Amino acid sequence: MANKVVEENEIFLNGVYYPITRPIRSTLASIYPAKVVIGDTTKDSNLRSSIIAWSDWRGGIGVNRMEGAGETDRAWFSTCQLRYKNHLVLPNLATATDTPSHGLGQAKIGAIATFDNEVYAFWNGGSGATPSLWRYNNASDTWSEMTTSGVTDEVTDSVVFTNAGGTSYLVFAHYDANGSGYSYSTDGESWTTDAKDTQFLTVWDERLWGISYAGQLWSAAAVGTEHDDAALPLPDGSVTGLFVARNAFGLPVIYAATTQGLFAHNADNAMWEETQMTFPVHPDNGKGTVTWRDSVYIPSGNGIYKYINGSNAAVVTVMGPDRDDGLPSNKRGVIRLMAGSHNELLIGIDAQVGADAVATD
Repeated sequence: MANKVVEENEIFLNGVYYPITRPIRSTLASIYPAKVVIGDTTKDSNLRSSIIAWSDWRGGIGVNRMEGAGETDRAWFSTCQLRYKNHLVLPNLATATDTPSHGLGQAKIGAIATFDNEVYAFWNGGSGATPSLWRYNNASDTWSEMTTSGVTDEVTDSVVFTNAGGTSYLVFAHYDANGSGYSYSTDGESWTTDAKDTQFLTVWDERLWGISYAGQLWSAAAVGTEHDDAALPLPDGSVTGLFVARNAFGLPVIYAATTQGLFAHNADNAMWEETQMTFPVHPDNGKGTVTWRDSVYIPSGNGIYKYINGSNAAVVTVMGPDRDDGLPSNKRGVIRLMAGSHNELLIGIDAQVGADAVATD
């Protein structure tokens, strides 16, 4: 007959009663055996813990809260180079240039252009202030002011145009409530201003093309001699950019980025044709639109639409820094410009522009 324990904190073992200091606890004796590892052990060989190691950031930015192992290579925001496998590399060195003494109270750069291996920048000072053009000397890190007495409106765009005779021009468009026109030079020293209303510029078919605030397109085979073309069937102020990209037949044509979407220029019939790339009306739609490689990238606030026009079909991809968890609050704003490099599409965000507060009940 088996012996029976009747006292608390007592056990019977091998015919002897033993007192214990605390109550009896049960323990699972049949624990799972360790898994068999062939070769060297890794961080995943641990039996009772899950280990995560951050060593690769090629997934990019945009994730604030990770969900699953598939987002271990993502960051919310970083200024480092994230493209390299198993390396976190410091960003490219950004060198601030000397500040020119333009004397403008609310100075903002209206346009930057490279002409004859030199950089030109126009500073605007707000409506009513005369813009100031400066040329940069890379060797001495200094800006030299250029004389452009005819430019009195805010500068809005720039382009380099080479005519059929081989003469190259640096052209700046300017528009504000006080007037509009464009100014050009062959050497950066002597400037001529034309009173033709112009807000944006592009080059196509060996001609200089411009479009006004009212949406009137014009062309000039000889700079200074313009011919009106198609008028955009939209309200004044709808145009946000003018550029060249391929149409459905693979041919380069002029496009107008607007607050409502893309319009393609029909040169044979001198008219604008609305594409299926339409947007809800917004003043920031299309600002900074750029053609890079085989695609057109169209900003809208912090978002970007990648547009590839093909034969009888177009492919639209939604992308941009507003995807996933977006950007930190001090980095949010509106995309103002974009530029393509060898390996990357660069975007410039005006982070001083924030969303307006919306009243709710």
